[in-house]
Amino acid sequence: MIEVTSQASQFRPPTTDAPHGAERHLRLLAGASGWIALAATALPGPSPLRWIPVLLFILFGPGCAALYPQPDGLARGARLEAVALAAPVSLSLGVLAATSLFLVEAFSATSLLVVLAVLTTVSYTHL
Repeated sequence: MIEVTSQASQFRPPTTDAPHGAERHLRLLAGASGWIALAATALPGPSPLRWIPVLLFILFGPGCAALYPQPDGLARGARLEAVALAAPVSLSLGVLAATSLFLVEAFSATSLLVVLAVLTTVSYTHL
């Protein structure tokens, strides 16, 4: 008797929900990016070391957090779309956060960064 088995299942990589290796480090760095930007505001004067991390975080941090929190990452074709959408989504979330802070009369640059940092951290670490 000859037994026929499918060999396709032997070549299928194991799937897990937890990120590993470099992806895990990237998620930790991205989740901490808001706090890094907030810490950069403590630097003296108008130096580039102060405004570049804040600008990059405001432009890309919350948007990447909203688009990327998937356990298996993005599909190959979706990466370009996610990069193209990261800035508009980040700016939209920033406008919503700023408007909310204005409505409760608590707006400041620091409070905006704290709200966006919390949003980004929660989005990246909820998986």
